[in-house]
Amino acid sequence: MLILIQLIVLAGILLIDLIWAKTLLLLVYLGIQSIMYTLALYKDYRLIIAKSITSLAVVISLIIMPLVLFFYIWKINTLSVAVSFLFPAVLLLLIRYKNKNKAMPPLLEKIKKEVSLGNTAYIYLIFFILFSVFFIYQAYKRSMQEPVTSIWEVFSPLYLAFVFLSVISLILFIVKSKKITSIHIMSLSILLFSIFVTAAAVFNINFGFDPFVHQASERYILDTQTISPKPILYIGHWLLSVSLSLLSGIDLTYIDKYIVPVFASIFIPAFIFFALIKFFKKEKNILISIIAIPVFLFPFYFSVPQNTSLVFVIMTISSLYIWQSKKLTALFFISTSLVHLFSGIALAIVGITHTILNQKYIKKIISTYKKQILYIIWLGAVFSGLYIFSDINLYNLKQNIEIESIGVAGIYILKYLSFYSVYHAVYLLLLNNNIIVLLLISLYLLFFIKTKNKDNYFPSIIITFTILVASNILWPYIKLPFLSYEIYDFIWRIWFISLSLILIHLTGSIYMVVSKINSYIGRYSGFVYIIILSAVVASSTYLLYPRNDGLVKSRLYSTSRYDIQAVEWIEKDSKGKDYIVLANQAVSAAALHKYGFKKYYQICDQGKCTQIFYYPIPTISPLYKTYLDMVYKGPDLKYIQGIKQDLKIDKIYFVVNDYWTDSQKIIKKAKKMFASYKAISDGKVYIFKTE
Repeated sequence: MLILIQLIVLAGILLIDLIWAKTLLLLVYLGIQSIMYTLALYKDYRLIIAKSITSLAVVISLIIMPLVLFFYIWKINTLSVAVSFLFPAVLLLLIRYKNKNKAMPPLLEKIKKEVSLGNTAYIYLIFFILFSVFFIYQAYKRSMQEPVTSIWEVFSPLYLAFVFLSVISLILFIVKSKKITSIHIMSLSILLFSIFVTAAAVFNINFGFDPFVHQASERYILDTQTISPKPILYIGHWLLSVSLSLLSGIDLTYIDKYIVPVFASIFIPAFIFFALIKFFKKEKNILISIIAIPVFLFPFYFSVPQNTSLVFVIMTISSLYIWQSKKLTALFFISTSLVHLFSGIALAIVGITHTILNQKYIKKIISTYKKQILYIIWLGAVFSGLYIFSDINLYNLKQNIEIESIGVAGIYILKYLSFYSVYHAVYLLLLNNNIIVLLLISLYLLFFIKTKNKDNYFPSIIITFTILVASNILWPYIKLPFLSYEIYDFIWRIWFISLSLILIHLTGSIYMVVSKINSYIGRYSGFVYIIILSAVVASSTYLLYPRNDGLVKSRLYSTSRYDIQAVEWIEKDSKGKDYIVLANQAVSAAALHKYGFKKYYQICDQGKCTQIFYYPIPTISPLYKTYLDMVYKGPDLKYIQGIKQDLKIDKIYFVVNDYWTDSQKIIKKAKKMFASYKAISDGKVYIFKTE
């Protein structure tokens, strides 16, 4: 019967043209599948709505696999996407599961119990929602199409007061409730969404370069039903975005832009909650601990496959504890690998090591020397953290301020700290984040030392901490010439993967701190503790995004409407002839946004030929090096002649944004060198051309 209903709903999605109706039916369709899997995967139907969220992740993972299969053996069109979305429902019918013969539970009665909270709790919930909605509203109200380096240029840090107040309201809502329901877990999702979505709201077009590359690839697949050569690294992320856009009718740009903030907000609280209740019993303290997740500064505010895969990594590790099912863990591992292969490799290392450590003779050794091994892990974590403390975490800060040690390795104070505003004090949290993480690790290891019957999870603890330690120690020795321009970004990716592997353990550490504090606090001291936790979360929200203030100078500007106007003018001015553009990455991103992978040219050197995109691509394009020579060394015809000679193209455009350092000097010199130029929006962007 449910299959028939889903077929009817799926047919409605395919036949109806109204976007809002298609989207609503798609949500209903996924909701039905989630409920079906919840009834199959769980024996206890308490918190059934929250459990359906974890089941939705199972459904999405099952959808990704046939999508990838269709992509490699056929193509991505309406039929292949519809079959892929129907696959989880058909699979559930074919699998014999334990709940098979159980009668359908009274779902309406179960859901009704989920909203019975008590009048006082409802008041705090209303305040929490009002503060969160207002914060999100202010972000969208300040949506910018201007070039900015940080959301805090247009979004006053004073609005972080609403994050602060929403966290206080949420904690009081949790504490004052008679019991924990799905509403509490969903409230955590609202909090995280309000934090993660802010950048997506303010950067109206987008920020950085990578999101535009992935969106251009997805749009190419949407338009042509395939892409060549067929990639391996990111295909799961691409196809998920394409299929959601194809079925809902929502523009692909918006689907891709919000997929990570939405996934991170919805899935992470539910998965970590249900993983931690396997260890801990005080559900209220678990929820309060999850509130601190923004402290770890995961970059879930913009969508790239790396960030999508981090969400899947967290779900994979959590599934190991929630269901204790190798099949489900393997499912999440496969979906993670399809979303981003490198994250899948990290999980494979965890899985292989976990299997080895679970061998009987090794397990016996581990059980005998458990305390000693944990002490060794703790010492390794401490020393590795201290080893890298001043090199990675302070890399950007070192460019602007001087730092000196005060005698204890890894603990720093600022030699000179000019507080332009009180909110700059939040940098003290960033400077000491490794120390905080190591303290949390120590607390969690202490929990394992003192707790019995945890041998089944012990191998996972060993390998996750080992990866974290190894990534910390080995990063200075990583030599990747092809990533020299982004080596620190690459190192941070390793760091975030290793951190995501132990996020459950770190949240468990916070739980221990929360529980210990709760056992001692009274009415007034408890309120002080709530204020401190709320202030820390609000501070981490400020640190989460690119910043341009008295301490850190961000040099990366968001893509603006002026950049789009520039690429549109160039395309029109070229009149269909071949041309090359020398511009910064914001302009190149605008070209990808408007025209995708429209043109490539071939450049040959000593018999070796490579394809060159007609706009500069940072890190891999010789055009970008030429552009940097033009703006840093000054415009010179020798650079233009070099491009003409290499690519055999006469029409070359040189673009200068007014925010570039010494832009007026560059523009003045370029006016004398080039045949003509065009000023966009009263000089926001200057375009020079050779003919």
